[in-house]
Amino acid sequence: MLNRDAVRRALPRILDRLGGENRRILHTIGERLNEDGRVNLGELLRLLYPNLDAQSAQAKLRQLRLTISKATAKPPAIDFALDGDTQTRSQPDERWIWFSGLDPLAEHQLASVGERPVGWVEIEAERLGPVHCHVLYSEKEATEAKRFVELLRPHLSAEEIDLWTQDDILPGENL
Repeated sequence: MLNRDAVRRALPRILDRLGGENRRILHTIGERLNEDGRVNLGELLRLLYPNLDAQSAQAKLRQLRLTISKATAKPPAIDFALDGDTQTRSQPDERWIWFSGLDPLAEHQLASVGERPVGWVEIEAERLGPVHCHVLYSEKEATEAKRFVELLRPHLSAEEIDLWTQDDILPGENL
């Protein structure tokens, strides 16, 4: 189950693959998620389909799930789905739905290291402003440091982190 923040990161990639009405519905579901990423099924059905009885509303939601499944299967495939509990005999107000899949942050991590490290723990982070990485080194270590900087640069650039070395700073320059 994806938490609310992970769903908000993943939704833009999914919304581009859906039609206008399905985009609106998916956006509405995303707004209604509680912090752990779930939403009450009964509440959601009344909100999305106010003029339909519970059975018809559930059928519409099943159709939406199928549409999402087809959209995310198109290349490049996206690991994302609208899931729910299996308590089919319970009333909608006693049931929950959520999104499952791979958080885009985790997906980026997997792509960069090839697999999840032992002890992998998902965390949420919020960027508060521009991020800069300053690499300082002694002249004695300049060759190794410059090679390290060149290896580091594409990774930081992909995360929109500015990389500065002492070569980028002129004497007397205010930062």
